[in-house]
Amino acid sequence: MTVTTRPGTAPWTDGAVDNLIDGEGPWVTDRELRQVAQKVLALDAMCDCFHDHLSQSIEKFTPVTRRYSRPVALRAIREASTTWHGCGEQLGGT
Repeated sequence: MTVTTRPGTAPWTDGAVDNLIDGEGPWVTDRELRQVAQKVLALDAMCDCFHDHLSQSIEKFTPVTRRYSRPVALRAIREASTTWHGCGEQLGGT
C-alpha cells in the first residue's frame, strides 16, 4: 500500500516506511513510531496536535503503550499520515 502525504512530498510505500524503523525485530517503540510518522509527513517538529492525532490513530488498532508489533505500528503510521490535515492552531483554529 502507498501512503500519500502532503503536496510536494513523495508517497511512501509500506516497505519504505518499514525501512525507516530501526532494527528487524518484531517490536517498535512508541517513540520510534512517532519519529517515523514525523519523517513520513516531513514535519519539522511534532506539536501536541500531532501527538494527539497519532495517539488516536494508534488507538484504532490497539491501546497506546510503550511498544507495538511491527504490523500494528505500520497500520498506525499509515492511518495517521493519511488522515493528518495539519495542526488546528497552525490552520487558524483554536
